[in-house]
Amino acid sequence: MRKLILEETKNTPEIILDPNKGYFSFKGKSFPENSKKFYETIMEWFNQFEPQVTVSYKIDFELHYISSASIISIFEILKKLSKLQKAGAKINIYWMYESDDEDIRKIGEDFTKLVDIPIELKAVEVQ
Repeated sequence: MRKLILEETKNTPEIILDPNKGYFSFKGKSFPENSKKFYETIMEWFNQFEPQVTVSYKIDFELHYISSASIISIFEILKKLSKLQKAGAKINIYWMYESDDEDIRKIGEDFTKLVDIPIELKAVEVQ
């Protein structure tokens, strides 16, 4: 499967989905004008994704701002990842937040309660 890379804009995060390296990344701000449309491409990619049982996949979420519409889209992605894990994929999810950003930390905590897949919360130093 081909990798998907979306460049960061002022309203959308950089997204790297590289199945060959086993690395997926969501980094930046997520408040696109039409969140459903923006994340549609990513959901289509995940719907076609067939994980290899010999590969351990690392997924990093390092979002500095997330609109409520983006939260819903990311929740859908996490539910898809949970289904893939239940089917045998090795998936490790990391939710990174700046150590002084209570809002992003809380969103990560909420996701850990809402999806049936482990999410490791990691504080990073403010730069």
